[in-house]
Amino acid sequence: MRVYFLVFFVTIMLSIILPAKTDVQWHRKLFFTFLPLFLFGALRVNFGNDYLDYKLFFDTFHNQNGFHYDPTSRSEVGFQFLCYIMPSYRSVLILNAFLLCLALAIFIDKNIPRNYLWLTILLVFLNPEKNIYGNLVGIRNGLVVSGFILGCTLIQHRRFFLFALLTVLLSTFHTAALLFMPLAYFVGRNTTIKRKEIVIWMGFFALLLSFSMSGLIDIVSPIISNYFERYETYLEMGAGRHRGLLLTAASLALATLIFLLYRKQEDPFTKEQNTLIRLGLLYVASAFLGSLAVRANYFYDMFFIGTVVVLYSNNKRKQIGMALAILAVMMSLYSLRLWQTNEYVAGNPRYAVYTSLIGSW
Repeated sequence: MRVYFLVFFVTIMLSIILPAKTDVQWHRKLFFTFLPLFLFGALRVNFGNDYLDYKLFFDTFHNQNGFHYDPTSRSEVGFQFLCYIMPSYRSVLILNAFLLCLALAIFIDKNIPRNYLWLTILLVFLNPEKNIYGNLVGIRNGLVVSGFILGCTLIQHRRFFLFALLTVLLSTFHTAALLFMPLAYFVGRNTTIKRKEIVIWMGFFALLLSFSMSGLIDIVSPIISNYFERYETYLEMGAGRHRGLLLTAASLALATLIFLLYRKQEDPFTKEQNTLIRLGLLYVASAFLGSLAVRANYFYDMFFIGTVVVLYSNNKRKQIGMALAILAVMMSLYSLRLWQTNEYVAGNPRYAVYTSLIGSW
């Protein structure tokens, strides 16, 4: 983890000190800002719990005499074919790291005010499970999430046909695309958020909170079992659990602050920002689903980060904006602490020690 925090420090310093007075400087700044993260991902060896499993997947499908789809494999046809055509396992790791950094850079370029790149980087790196490790360790998940973030402009501009094609394509790498991408398109309208819609959002939050975790599992289990059987593990994780009171209260506070800042904004939001904020609210809503939201967090967290940064930077109500940013940072720190101390990470040498082509630290 020491190397991760070193990359974090270098990245945020680059986001602060590099100039961005012109478009050329801004794009150069984004390139160099995400270069350390790219190297971190591209040079990794034996990284995370799934590294050896993915290497076995690659060797199995790459060494075939002609491509043959294996329906019994735990990987979808798109990833099987990718392993077949890529020249080496290292090239898959490089592609994964490149798409992650490209997606983050383009998302920031299109949605984040240039003077607030540092805040975006801070929130991204304080959520390594959702934004970095989750995408680098789970390669299939990373390819899909990066593709989804790259395609968010299709949601913002309501390009249904192209987004549907992207969803189908990404679903051949991970079926999670079929669950979370259509929901994002349905929610992510680009019209102004009216008072009536805010009431609907609050009613939706109240409805989710009215169910116990076991009640939510009873509702979604038929869908999961029939169409997304690989997610039955998450149902088992959620069984018998409850939402944390602290997380629930903080999520309600975040939603309240977002609505306040939106309604008090003097200048109208752009269509792109309206979509961004709706998807940010979708992330907040997922917090009420407990362990059922594990995969949703990977898909929607960047939109929540973008929502926080846009509302903090645009609004003249700086006290409310500051409260939103501080609460988001505090929740990120709390989430980081929980991730570092969970059974899969704490004491695991594949997380504690960063092994790469140029050495181990």
